[in-house]
Amino acid sequence: GRPVDMVISRDGSSIYVKDHRGIVVLDGEMNSIRQELRFPDGGGSMHGMAIDSSGTRLWATNAQSNMHEASIAKDGSIAWTRKVALPGPGGEGHSHSTGIAVKADGSIAYVCQSRNNSLAVVDLIEGKRIGEIAVGVAPYDVILYADEQRVFVSNWGGRRADADDLTADSSGTKVIVDERGVAASG
Repeated sequence: GRPVDMVISRDGSSIYVKDHRGIVVLDGEMNSIRQELRFPDGGGSMHGMAIDSSGTRLWATNAQSNMHEASIAKDGSIAWTRKVALPGPGGEGHSHSTGIAVKADGSIAYVCQSRNNSLAVVDLIEGKRIGEIAVGVAPYDVILYADEQRVFVSNWGGRRADADDLTADSSGTKVIVDERGVAASG
């Protein structure tokens, strides 16, 4: 199923694996598949999963323009509960969102939006994107610093190009490349 990300339950009894179809729930020893839950829309071929600190909610980005939320039952099974729209650049097309970091109180998530070259700020209480923070090119993963006042973002495409950089177009963004046309930053 082309696994691209995984997280473990707080008690270690379940492992949640994201693949190109959805989420596969394994037992904590990785000996058996307990559940396979398909995304309600699109595929999941990009990195991006998180579990809240209470271990009762899981989030996963799909490969298009949504972050899905699932409830986690006491037995480790999951069920989709809602989705948060994460539209592409200028509100159009797909954002191809990836990494997710969630505040300890479960109120805010930070989600990398690869095509938007931004970090979405998502209100998890209201279930909507409330802001975007410009970052480098094609953000991939995000971690929330312990004080929850700073986030760190890795960018597949590296820094934004300067006027004198050699570039190539990637999904509408100028990406720094070397003389062979291979990405030279990130």
